[in-house]
Amino acid sequence: MNDEFITQMHEAPRAEFADALYERISQQPRFAQTLWQRLTLRNSVIMIALLFIVAACVYAVVERGWHKVGGIWVNVQKTHTIEFTLPPETFEESVAQPQDIECLTVEEARQVLRFDIHVPTWAPEGFTLDDRMCGVDQLSDFAYLNWLRAGKSAGISITLSNLRGFNMATQEYQIWPAAVWQPIAPGSYKEVQIQGKPAVLVRGDWGGSWRTGPMTEGKHELKWDKKQALQLFWVDGEVLYSLYTQEDVSVENLIKMAESAR
Repeated sequence: MNDEFITQMHEAPRAEFADALYERISQQPRFAQTLWQRLTLRNSVIMIALLFIVAACVYAVVERGWHKVGGIWVNVQKTHTIEFTLPPETFEESVAQPQDIECLTVEEARQVLRFDIHVPTWAPEGFTLDDRMCGVDQLSDFAYLNWLRAGKSAGISITLSNLRGFNMATQEYQIWPAAVWQPIAPGSYKEVQIQGKPAVLVRGDWGGSWRTGPMTEGKHELKWDKKQALQLFWVDGEVLYSLYTQEDVSVENLIKMAESAR
């Protein structure tokens, strides 16, 4: 069938119709672009809000609860509440007096303790080792030493904690994860290096009336004071070490002291 007659009957549209159609078509992309911009702005606001929520959640996880730093678990809390109860009148009678506690020299303690210990051989100028480990025996998992400054009762102390213990569930000995159990305030700790190995440096300690005078019974909320102390934690072998001082000791000297442990 020949359809040429249809082509011959085709007439061009009127100019007014063509202009109106073109104007309508040309406006559609502008409308779509405007809609897209509005959607993009809305999505941007929603995205920012979501990012804020995620950041808040991350902050809550990182800055509160247990956080691993340099292989050591740190218990992070903004505040620390303790409950104090006055001891009974017979408490002093039942507690062993200092003269009743047996003390050993470092070398004697090495032969008694069930874990190997390394003790700093260097200390900042003015500090002298008090070569006594008191209250330790074959069952001890902790040991303490002090470096004293002339004329002061405080100085630099070191705590040695055995990480090797018996697991009742598996009936085997294992190395427990190193952890700082006392809470530490957010933003007061960071990772440092001791002989190329990771360690944790903490600035400050919890302050309260018990630091400056007698404490009354009840709950006390302590505040963190970054200027109160300097603490350093590291792991050597199967032992967690902790240096602590409230004296005017630099971070560099505290790290140097840790690195001198033999």
